[in-house]
Amino acid sequence: RCYSMPLVEKYDPREQHFYLKEDASIDGFEIVSHPKTLRAHIDFRWKDILDKLQVEEFDTDLTGLHMHINKNCMTARDWLKIVNFFANNYFFIFTISRRTASNFDRWCKIDTSIRVKQADLDYINSERNSALNLKNINTGEIRFFRVTLDYDDFISSLEFCDALIHFVQLHDFDDIYSNKIGLEAFINFVIKNRETYLCLISYLQNEEHCFIETDDNGMYVYNGRAGR
Repeated sequence: RCYSMPLVEKYDPREQHFYLKEDASIDGFEIVSHPKTLRAHIDFRWKDILDKLQVEEFDTDLTGLHMHINKNCMTARDWLKIVNFFANNYFFIFTISRRTASNFDRWCKIDTSIRVKQADLDYINSERNSALNLKNINTGEIRFFRVTLDYDDFISSLEFCDALIHFVQLHDFDDIYSNKIGLEAFINFVIKNRETYLCLISYLQNEEHCFIETDDNGMYVYNGRAGR
């Protein structure tokens, strides 16, 4: 913890934007931001902080990047759409998570056998270590990303959450439940809103993921890949 305190002292001495917590599960510390919009996160000095952590060679191999989202921003039905989207697109979520298979299944598992129906509006995950944890009272927690110290990858994770929230609210429950509206529709939504999700598009386009490519006219298109 003594090595991490300069982060606060240099970048946010009044702890108006983030604070530190001890985390016994990783024998280290956790950086916790105060609630912010996507735009506010982009405008904050996360790049300076992540660059500092890279220079200091902090170990992030076993750590998770967890995004908490106010439950009141969506209906219960919308949250269940995300549960079903994850179950229908396991390989996509796993591919972009930056995690190994064993690490993924331990800390943010997706039960692909479960599709939650509209009638189950009181559904809550039986386990906290799920890709979407709904056990918290006030927030839904998207927790499948592994921590990254690369600024663009970090922002792409935030953009993914923002895009997913807006995407599920546009579509009917049954269409997501049945996978009629699935990965292709989501990626096309991201491409359509590319000015908002620049880092996410780059992340999905890179050679490790390859979900988006550029056609002969220089336009972004989904290439049909489902994951690894």
